[in-house]
Amino acid sequence: MPPRGRSQARRTQAALRQQRAGHPRSGKTSCAVTAAQAEGWINEGIISGGMIPKVRSAIHAVHSGVAQAVITNLAGIQEGGGTAVLGNA
Repeated sequence: MPPRGRSQARRTQAALRQQRAGHPRSGKTSCAVTAAQAEGWINEGIISGGMIPKVRSAIHAVHSGVAQAVITNLAGIQEGGGTAVLGNA
């Protein structure tokens, strides 16, 4: 059984997927989302649990002037993966 954090991370990774219309449930992993999209997915319950503080920290960073904040794990850092949260521009 995977540790609880990994299970939540997998659910959130699945949530950070997009359909043709931009809804997060198609099977194609999103490389980037806007802060507004991420906040919407939190409000919809798509992003939940322990991932909320991580995503909200990324949202806060871009609202504070950081160009993008990337949410990833060690493998993502090594492979250049993860999901970037971008300002709403």
